[in-house]
Amino acid sequence: MIRRHGFKRKQFVDYRCGSKGKWSDLYSFKTLTADTDWSPKMVVIGDMGFENAMSFGAIKSEVATGEVDVLMHNGDLAYNLASVSFSACK
Repeated sequence: MIRRHGFKRKQFVDYRCGSKGKWSDLYSFKTLTADTDWSPKMVVIGDMGFENAMSFGAIKSEVATGEVDVLMHNGDLAYNLASVSFSACK
């Protein structure tokens, strides 16, 4: 976890993850507002499935256009674990 202070309200912040020449694509997030009458627009997802993620297109579009303030994924990110060897899990 990285903690950073001093962001302005309602500011877009760009960031990358990685080190030693192996960096992610550029991502961004928007800091919160100071308005007291604000309530976030949230999407909560989990176990959407690999082949039948019917709502994925709509969610992706809403996130890309800034209609969503928070996206929370509550689990089940991995698929096909039986086909991959994990020596640390044995």
